[in-house]
Amino acid sequence: MFHCKKYRLTTLAAAVVALVMLGSAAFGQTIVTDIQLTDQTIVNECNGEPVLLNGTLHQEVSFFTGPNGNTRSSFDANIRMNGYGQVTGVYYVAKENTHNETNTRGVAQEQFFGTKIKLVSQGPETPNMVDRATLHVVIDKNNNVKVDISRHEMKCK
Repeated sequence: MFHCKKYRLTTLAAAVVALVMLGSAAFGQTIVTDIQLTDQTIVNECNGEPVLLNGTLHQEVSFFTGPNGNTRSSFDANIRMNGYGQVTGVYYVAKENTHNETNTRGVAQEQFFGTKIKLVSQGPETPNMVDRATLHVVIDKNNNVKVDISRHEMKCK
């Protein structure tokens, strides 16, 4: 599994919390963040090679609360990283694009978000990896947030 999975999970949970807390306080808003990812070591589970990656995470969270109390929100994230295998020296590229939209009434909600990261080798006969996860997010009426990985799957390509 990617070692930065916990980072992605935390980032997504923070975005969901921002949606809930800020959505009820404002009529409509968009929050944009750009984060530099530096020296992220992950392991290509297809061949066991540690890969040192650097890149960026770009997120856009927007929401609109209507007069009837319904909230429409969207979450877009793009992660772009590249780096080199620590054993073979092969160049790798990791990418993820995530888009989620929700419509809720009130604060309490339950959502499922899918994520996918492709670790693509740029070298001959070095395997690629796809890491997919489904995040289960539950927000109760008191704004308590619980995030779990309800499904996880890796495939070598």
